Amino acid sequence: MDHRRRAVPRDHGHLDHRCRSARHPAALGFSQADLSWVLNAYVIAFGGLLLLGGKLSDVYGPRRLFSVGFALLLGGSLVAGLANLVLLASIGVDCTDVVR
Repeated sequence: MDHRRRAVPRDHGHLDHRCRSARHPAALGFSQADLSWVLNAYVIAFGGLLLLGGKLSDVYGPRRLFSVGFALLLGGSLVAGLANLVLLASIGVDCTDVVR
């Protein structure tokens, strides 16, 4: 198996970062027991979406799936950016300086 085409990362540093970022449960409004449920739900959802992405990549091909994902990201970013301009224009703020 080619090491460049591996779908599952060897280390889970991104998961460790999430666990460390939630070390103050009082700031989030969770008790220590509730916090473990939140982290477990995150890990289960992440694993499920990783499997789904792998299956979709097998069916449609990795390049096509990457292109579709990038197009969705680009479209969502465009909509979010334009929504800010539309909001500013609707309340009467001059947006001409922002666009230039």
